[in-house]
Amino acid sequence: MTSHHLDWAGPTLILIMVGLVKIRFEEWGWFAGYQGKWITIVIYLCSYRLFLVSLYALFPANSVSRYRQSFFAPLFYLFLIGKILSWFLSLQELSQINLIKLFARGVSLGAVFVVIAGLYFLIVGTPLFEKILFKIFLVENLQDPRIKEVIFVLLRYSLIGLGIALIFGYVGISPTALAAITGGLSSVLVLG
Repeated sequence: MTSHHLDWAGPTLILIMVGLVKIRFEEWGWFAGYQGKWITIVIYLCSYRLFLVSLYALFPANSVSRYRQSFFAPLFYLFLIGKILSWFLSLQELSQINLIKLFARGVSLGAVFVVIAGLYFLIVGTPLFEKILFKIFLVENLQDPRIKEVIFVLLRYSLIGLGIALIFGYVGISPTALAAITGGLSSVLVLG
């Protein structure tokens, strides 16, 4: 039995066992508690595995493995952690906690999380979105490598700029304050 078979056996067995325990608890009239919610988590896990299997079937294994480790797995685990935490506390209230005051405005825990996670997924996901857009627009069929490189650079910087603008706009940082900060940092680096 290969390791790929064992990867599927774990979540499937967990789903079957939790389902059987829940059925037994309900037959005996006991309180099932969070077991129903754990079944949904295992279903999410199986769906994630099915998504990965379809990616491995459609694309080269080395590139899927690279993006699985750096993009899909962290995104999925953040989703799972958010689902599990939402059982015990209100994520909406937790995200409203003010950490510091910046430019006469409070910076909330949710804003810090969105900036950190958003920038990470932007940096890691930009090459993935570039490849997807290259496949959609058939840029790889161009004969001149210089034109392909120009399109590649323009697309990368456009995706990065759009992503940064969306992330900081969602958090509520004004473009003027962002331009002042980056301008100040660049002048310090030049004169430093």
